[in-house]
Amino acid sequence: MSTDTRVFDHAGRAVELGSTHTPRRAHSIVIRPGNASWLGAVEHLARLPEYSDLLHTLTVHRINVRYRQTALGVMWAVLQPLLMMLIFTGVFSVLARMPSDGVPYALFAYTALLPWTFFGYGMRFV
Repeated sequence: MSTDTRVFDHAGRAVELGSTHTPRRAHSIVIRPGNASWLGAVEHLARLPEYSDLLHTLTVHRINVRYRQTALGVMWAVLQPLLMMLIFTGVFSVLARMPSDGVPYALFAYTALLPWTFFGYGMRFV
């Protein structure tokens, strides 16, 4: 009993080992991990304006999806930090009598709430 060893070419056709036809080598795809350096970031940022329409479309879609189910809609994004500022001003300025060194406490609280809110929302979607 002889063992029949067969080799297949790139098109899937069987080629015998002893034949004069040498199977062609198929094109191989090599996937390499990305480069860890930030040197290519400048080129990518330079090409960003080419995709401004895509960025605009995705941004509008994301905002519509996020606020479609709310009663106040996009106004909630504006009202939420303002309401938090009013609550913080009432609790810490009026009730707790926290000093703000001559700066109006509402402005003092809002200045602290903006980066904190930005950080909190950023961490929520990571």
